[in-house]
Amino acid sequence: MLWHEHLRRTAKLILVGATHYSGLLSWARAARMKDRALILMYHRVSPRDHGVPDYSPNGMSVTPAEFEMQMRFLRRHYEVVPLSRIVAAVRSEQAFSPNMCAVTFDDGWHDVYEYAFPILKRHS
Repeated sequence: MLWHEHLRRTAKLILVGATHYSGLLSWARAARMKDRALILMYHRVSPRDHGVPDYSPNGMSVTPAEFEMQMRFLRRHYEVVPLSRIVAAVRSEQAFSPNMCAVTFDDGWHDVYEYAFPILKRHS
């Protein structure tokens, strides 16, 4: 690695660390999410070797371990609400709350019940 690449990488790490630990990153995310909500849609939650072909678009199908990690992140950084709560906010029936997020599934595959449901229960 050339010295200027090393210097740029180090500067980037310092900048990212400073914005994270100063709270600036959280403030920027909250400002960007004002009057908005995040809606995540999943298609499948199943192990890679479950034996059923998966034709899901990229990112819509995850392993149980990936789903667990994503739910843990959402629990720490977002207010996870029912989709109906977001719909009410869009219709101006209720106010948006900061960092509002909903998790949805587009189909009723058995693996959603078998793998995702226990993870969702664990993370409330």
